[in-house]
Amino acid sequence: MGRRAVRLVAAAFAAASLGVVVTPGCVIKLGKGTGPDETEGAGGSGATGSEGGTAGEAGAGGSYLDDEILMGEEAYAQLDQQELAFASARAGHMTCALSGAVDTGIQVQGLDPESLDLEALLSLVEQYAPEATAEVDALLAGVDPSTLAYTVKPKPECMDQGCKYAEKCQKPGYIPEVSHVCFVDDCGPAKCRTCPDWVNDILQNIAFKTWCSYVCVQSGTSPPKVVAVGAGFISKFLNVFGGPFCIAHP
Repeated sequence: MGRRAVRLVAAAFAAASLGVVVTPGCVIKLGKGTGPDETEGAGGSGATGSEGGTAGEAGAGGSYLDDEILMGEEAYAQLDQQELAFASARAGHMTCALSGAVDTGIQVQGLDPESLDLEALLSLVEQYAPEATAEVDALLAGVDPSTLAYTVKPKPECMDQGCKYAEKCQKPGYIPEVSHVCFVDDCGPAKCRTCPDWVNDILQNIAFKTWCSYVCVQSGTSPPKVVAVGAGFISKFLNVFGGPFCIAHP
């Protein structure tokens, strides 16, 4: 049943990406983005919270949050651009693929999504992660990183959607042996906004209302190095954040 769920999602991603390069956040687009600072990811650079302010504005009075935001921007600025582009694409694709696989798995297994607690949801993420990751890596194999759009700095505005800005990899999942920090790279609703309707019939927001993709960087090194990518989610019925669920990055 797990393979069926992953393959349904993989088929949707493959069909949606024929002839183009698929970029982070399930946005189908060629090139490095239209703005000087970041791509047109599904989360959007100007996402606002329920009260109309951005996360950056909300955190202006908090020095700890300001320090975290600055740390993330400095880390991204020192990363090799092609390494960041590939990590950003892999993080976004894995996160969307896992969201779709969990939704499909819930349907295939006949589970009641309202009865699933956070531990059960993360257990489903762990169940589908290996094959979802393999499908994403196969999709990205041979893609020239220089053609990938990517986020040139983390997105604190994703905190308006419930994502954590900086976090360590959480269980279940891969925990890097080195000291690390995962910065939120992109976010958005569980559905893929730019995909055809039949794709969104598979990528339904049954379990999660928001996804948060992460790039995890080894701390205390110069230059910094990407050690993992992660997937975080905001559960639909519990309205709590889970993750990031991480996989090792080559």
